[in-house]
Amino acid sequence: MSSSLTVPLGSDVEGGHVTVANVSVDSIDSNDNDEQDDGTWPRKDSFGHHIYASVSTSPNPPRPLSPPLSHFHRYLCCLSSHYIGKMPVLLSSSSGHPIIVVGSWWPFCFFVTFGLILLITTLLTVFLIIPYAPVWLIVPYYSLVVVVVGSLVGTSCRNPGLIKKRVTINTNEPDNVNKEKWIFNDRCKSYRPRGALYCPQNDIIVEEYDHFCPWTGTSIGKNNMTAFKVFVVSVNFLCYATVGVAVYLVVAVRHSM
Repeated sequence: MSSSLTVPLGSDVEGGHVTVANVSVDSIDSNDNDEQDDGTWPRKDSFGHHIYASVSTSPNPPRPLSPPLSHFHRYLCCLSSHYIGKMPVLLSSSSGHPIIVVGSWWPFCFFVTFGLILLITTLLTVFLIIPYAPVWLIVPYYSLVVVVVGSLVGTSCRNPGLIKKRVTINTNEPDNVNKEKWIFNDRCKSYRPRGALYCPQNDIIVEEYDHFCPWTGTSIGKNNMTAFKVFVVSVNFLCYATVGVAVYLVVAVRHSM
């Protein structure tokens, strides 16, 4: 029978301390199934959702949001099954894992980022591409638009790297077992591995957390970093391509007159 600690060995950086605990990754993940392992903490809530390291996991919109934004979340994210921190989960697997989850700034991403892409490409399409553009120009341009939209969806609607809540650590592992350093986070009341950091905008702990991006509306971490890099590169190419296509077609139309 392995023993475990439930008392935090230290506080996270957000709490003003940097005390570190040595925790075996294997010892924590070895019982990673749908059952409770030692009764000290539940792996799922009463709704069957996995409990992740966040300030709160709730079927209701999070309290920290302002009243108008809370109502906005409630009505436009009506398909949300529950919230992890401030992130609405729109779709979960049968085992309780989030499949489609958006960040707390999803309105900005939806109305500003998607809105600008849709508006600019629509105006260019209606006034220049449809009347004047040749096929050899249309195909690569709209292929680039698809890449931009696809990478934006892949960034903003994907689990950025949520880690499951860890309030216990195994203390009976032999010294020769490979160990990682884990730090206790006071805000989320959970241990986190080194490299996983707390995101205040979403009130969650994200594995390999890089930053919070308002344009995508979510945290950028291990799971959506590749899509984010593709989005950053492709959206810059799209900006240059849009200007280039517009200038080329305007000049071509004037020469044809």
